[in-house]
Amino acid sequence: MLGICISEGILGRLGLRTILETHINLRYLLSKDKEELWKKWRVYGAGQAKLNALRFDVDMDAPRHIDIESVEQIAGEDVWEEFLTINLGSWSGLDLRKISENAGLKPTYDQHYSWVTGYSHGSWAQVRETCYQTCGNPLHRLHRYPERSSLPDVIFDAVQLVDEVLSDLDSAYPGFSFRIFSEEENTVSNRN
Repeated sequence: MLGICISEGILGRLGLRTILETHINLRYLLSKDKEELWKKWRVYGAGQAKLNALRFDVDMDAPRHIDIESVEQIAGEDVWEEFLTINLGSWSGLDLRKISENAGLKPTYDQHYSWVTGYSHGSWAQVRETCYQTCGNPLHRLHRYPERSSLPDVIFDAVQLVDEVLSDLDSAYPGFSFRIFSEEENTVSNRN
């Protein structure tokens, strides 16, 4: 997200959505702290690997960004692939909004999710914000014309969410004190 202009465009918003979903799912898993739920999460991921491995074995060629050998290994690393169930729904049986409620993160979900999700769905409002400007000529009746625009930077929000994930890791593994945002300095840390 720190690449040139990434945080001020669509990819920055997709990254923010990914961080948000990771934060909500991890907090949910940690708050429930049930081995059965962790197993369900893991089996769901392995099932998705199996689904893709089967799809690329039979229906189509794998795209270049997928290492099919790795996907097949993930699908079969806990149980034989033949005994692995593929779940086409949500790993938890809940949608992300309900997971956020159960994890105590509904305000964070409400703050970020609906707008950034529109970018992954290609919704009109997000396309409009990213690709069109309003013509200021009153004779043109305020029509819109294509023009790329920079969006507000997402780095500060992303850093806050990542720090929440790091805090959750610290609760599960005490002593994990690294954070990106330094409250004493009120700036993003330069530590690598």
